[in-house]
Amino acid sequence: MEEQGSLALVCKITLLGDGAVGKTALRDRYLGKEFTGTYTMTIGADFASKKLSLAGHELKFQIWDLAGQPRFKVVREAYYRGAVGALLVYDVVRPASFENTPTWIMEAWKNNGKGRIPIVILGNKIDLRPHQPEHLQVTNKQGLALSNELTKMTYQHGFNVNFLETSALTGKNVDEAFRLLGKNILSFIKSKRRER
Repeated sequence: MEEQGSLALVCKITLLGDGAVGKTALRDRYLGKEFTGTYTMTIGADFASKKLSLAGHELKFQIWDLAGQPRFKVVREAYYRGAVGALLVYDVVRPASFENTPTWIMEAWKNNGKGRIPIVILGNKIDLRPHQPEHLQVTNKQGLALSNELTKMTYQHGFNVNFLETSALTGKNVDEAFRLLGKNILSFIKSKRRER
């Protein structure tokens, strides 16, 4: 992250999680694009940016959407460098994508160059819940339990790990996810400054 004046921050953030969990759709919805419903695999990484005013600060998010397929692991490692936050996405009707979240968190924390950085966990595709049997769904309670466990590891670093359920189709909680991440990044930065 780079500081440009006292109130303008450029923040590199990553979108991570298994392939086809809706990372690109969430990013596109945040950028104001219409939901298309077609899946195009991200190759390596894709980049976009957006400004956000938050708590008297101007944040410019550099949003790196990372490919989720295992074959891109080595490529992804370079894109984490310099990141100060992440949105970790799983699909609420694909339990395996939720089970893989600890691997994603460790990959991000290992490769960003700063250690434990703010993460907001997103249970995406909640609009699909009515069409799936309950035993094939990840519950809200499971997502909250994961965020609470991770917060025990990050609280001393000046931030919580938040959790939201989202839908790129309806837009539910998409803007809120980026705002929460921004708040946690600001808390993280203030905590680091106090340590100096």
